Amino acid sequence: MLTGTEVGNTWALFKLDAYELTLSDIPRAQLLRELSAVSRSDWLLDMLLEERLTSHFQPIVWVEDATEVYAQACLLRGISVDDVLIPPGRIFEASKESRMLFQADLAARLTAVREAVRHGIESNLFINFTPKSVYDPVFCLRSPVETIDDSRLPHERIVFKVIETEGTKDVEPLTTW
Repeated sequence: MLTGTEVGNTWALFKLDAYELTLSDIPRAQLLRELSAVSRSDWLLDMLLEERLTSHFQPIVWVEDATEVYAQACLLRGISVDDVLIPPGRIFEASKESRMLFQADLAARLTAVREAVRHGIESNLFINFTPKSVYDPVFCLRSPVETIDDSRLPHERIVFKVIETEGTKDVEPLTTW
């Protein structure tokens, strides 16, 4: 049995063939902690592939008139294979550990748009995202904007909001949108 420190400092590589390791194999090695996290997150990968995500909507109201809704905050929830809701904390913790944060974040944003359209929400939408997703051009805000365009939602009704749990020191990529 390895200690936590040993798991965090041990590198591993799986080879499908029976050949000896070569120098070209070294860059493919991963920390054992990361490989372990991936193996424990098969439920997350299945949930993302099967699109078992939904959004709940929390009204944001005007201070002057709490009966008037200004916007809806889109709140991610996963759906387990037995239809139990999975909280976002569990989803994002597993996605960070298994290096699937970009995929989970993108799926959350696309789900928010899809569910807002399905529920006929006509107010402004606050869609959360992790600022780290902006640094990867494949998983940035372009795909959600394309989905918004395909759904014919007006851009002025959409607010992309940096999630509170993620700090960012470099705000420049966030201001270019």
